[in-house]
Amino acid sequence: MLQVLQLRLPFGSGPNSLKVFARGDNSAVKQSISRVCHPISQRCFSVCPKVIDNAKARHHFNVSQLQAVALQIEVETKEMFKLMSETKRPPKGLTVHEALVLREEKMAYLKNWEEFWTNKIGETELKSFKEADRKWTQRVTGINIDYRHLDPYLPTGIHPLRGFQKQYIEAANYVHMENEGGRRFVLNLFLLDIVKRPEFNGRLKIFPNVLMDAAQSTNDGEIQLTGIVDYIIGSYPDGLEAFDVGAPEGIHFIATEASVKWRTEDFWRCVAEAATLFKTKKDAGETDCSVWGVASNAKNWQFIHIDNCGLMWRSSELSLNLGIFPKDEVTKIYRFLYVAVNSCFKANCKREDEKNNSASEC
Repeated sequence: MLQVLQLRLPFGSGPNSLKVFARGDNSAVKQSISRVCHPISQRCFSVCPKVIDNAKARHHFNVSQLQAVALQIEVETKEMFKLMSETKRPPKGLTVHEALVLREEKMAYLKNWEEFWTNKIGETELKSFKEADRKWTQRVTGINIDYRHLDPYLPTGIHPLRGFQKQYIEAANYVHMENEGGRRFVLNLFLLDIVKRPEFNGRLKIFPNVLMDAAQSTNDGEIQLTGIVDYIIGSYPDGLEAFDVGAPEGIHFIATEASVKWRTEDFWRCVAEAATLFKTKKDAGETDCSVWGVASNAKNWQFIHIDNCGLMWRSSELSLNLGIFPKDEVTKIYRFLYVAVNSCFKANCKREDEKNNSASEC
């Protein structure tokens, strides 16, 4: 007796039902069906897209799913041809006609998935921080990038900590400075010397290589910015320690390693990263969304500030002679960094006070 079974496959969202023709004992037929259907469940749908948070990872995931479905369609087409040409016997318990119907059902199922993943790819237009130009950053994040000169008051009483000059000279003498890896020693020295200052009470931490993204819906779909931020400065959430996995809190400062040749693209990459942080904070409903950023290749430095209204300010380019210790230039850049990091610290203190007041009211 011919039976019609409805097979429900353990995939993610989308079309996931197949009609199956069976004759007699269902167990043998189900076993043969599982051999037909199993490859795609392993190859395409082992990970649900909902668990992937990063925009670029989601895009690559969607592309990989489409490629896997296309491969399975090609396999099914060949199998159907073999059945029709009678060069291959049907699965046990099925006639050739029934096996072809099964294959046609699966082919229709795969075609639905092909359309599903094609649409998913078409919904999103994505650029990395390195790829984004000023217009793209403005479209995604909503910041105003018109020129405004950034020239904050630099506190005259702020100087590098004891030992800074010695470490600076040692880096210049013992580290090859012709590539980004060498220049990184100088940027690290500035950032570390500032966050460990006693007035910050050990509350600020440096977080390298942080993944961030932002998205904006448009009439044509979703546009996104994504990438790795070289350094951010924030604080540990409660209970988080140096080797734990977790996201930082109270982020208001980012630092970007620029190329040795100091290109315009390096500056706009820094803007894209800072603007992404601004939009992330704004979308989260934070009261203080302001962000500071610096692009630096150790020799050249340029600062930006996005205020709470989304207006971007930029400094003039500053420079250092890496072969010596130019005290005046070092001090100016150090104070500029201090102003940015101190603003981050004050915003953190304000956020913690608001959180404590809210807890006490409860």
